[in-house]
Parts: sequence; C-alpha cells; structure tokens
Amino acid sequence: MWGRRLWRCGSDKTRRTRFSLCPLISCSSGSRFRCMKDKFFEEIEKLDFENDPESQRLYINNWVENPTHGEITDLLTPGSTTKNTKLAIANAAYFKGTWQSKFKPEETQKEIFYVSNERQEFVDMMHVEGTFNHAANEKLGCHILELPCFGRRASSTISSTESERSASSE
Repeated sequence: MWGRRLWRCGSDKTRRTRFSLCPLISCSSGSRFRCMKDKFFEEIEKLDFENDPESQRLYINNWVENPTHGEITDLLTPGSTTKNTKLAIANAAYFKGTWQSKFKPEETQKEIFYVSNERQEFVDMMHVEGTFNHAANEKLGCHILELPCFGRRASSTISSTESERSASSE
C-alpha cells in the first residue's frame, strides 16, 4: 500500500520529475508467507528456487532492471539464490528529476563509493553548495539531507550513518 501511494504521486505534468517504487515479494513455491501480504499489501510471487535458483535470480534481476530503466542490472549476484532460498524481498526505486540547485558537470569528479564494507568503486560524484534542510538523529546515528527538485513538488532525502561517514573520510 505504501509503495502504491508513492507510485501514484510519481510524476508531475511537466515530466521534469519521474519517480517509481515497485516492491517485489517472492517465495519458494513450497513456502507459505500469508502474513507478508497482510503487512506489505503486495501479492506474493511464487518462484521455484528449489529446482532452478539461478533462473529465479535472473528473473528478479530483470524485474529490478525494468522499473529502474536499466540503471540497476545485477542486484543479485551469481550464487546469491540457492535451492534453500525461501523468501526474496526486493524494492526497486527510480527517480529522475531536475534539482532545484543544479549540479555543475565540470565539478563532477571520480571518488570512492562504498558498495559494501568490503567493496569500493570509483564513480562520478557530483558536488553542490547551498542551503538545504538537514537533520541529525543521535538515536539512529545518522544525518539526513533533503535535496529539493525543480518546483519543490518533490525532493530526494539522503541519509548516511556515522560508520558510512567514517569510512568515507579514511
């Protein structure tokens, strides 16, 4: 239900902002997860992990690739689903919009992006200076930043934890 609400308010009439959120809940064909439907208000898709886990992994990756317009192609890595997989929950979000404070392409630089604690990649990073809504939550140990889009009808909210900030400054 939450995903459907966001989906409905996905695009403005000028098409400057596009947003979609598409949840997927899939379970092994022999498993029963009725309570998941009650909690997430989504249909549960039965997949045959037991007999063909690799095809099911590819199916989920393809499912994620479509709503993200090809931006996320390999969410699940080879071997991440096995015959013992009972439940897979994926949530694909796609956002494309014009920022209120635009990023200058000439200020884009290659910097380290932490994919996980073990894996880092160099990616293009954008920089912008300005006044933005910001909050820090000690209990959660995170900082939250809001980047408004053109017309301020939508915004992107970004959070980072203390450990993420520590890793990026090392």
